[in-house]
Amino acid sequence: MWGLIVKGGPVMVPIIIGSIIGWALVLERLWVFRRMRTVNSYEFVQEIFRNIKSGNTKSAMQLCEENI
Repeated sequence: MWGLIVKGGPVMVPIIIGSIIGWALVLERLWVFRRMRTVNSYEFVQEIFRNIKSGNTKSAMQLCEENI
């Protein structure tokens, strides 16, 4: 493997860095999407609107921060 990297020359460095960044983005998105599955969006939004309509904005903000 190292021989192929050396044969690629200096062009391989940005390719490797891009690959590492790409994998980091994929893993981060998978982690976020996994968390999103556990939140019921409809109920979440309804609870936020109920809090805002009742004037309880601190509770709405706290709910948002807990579900980031």
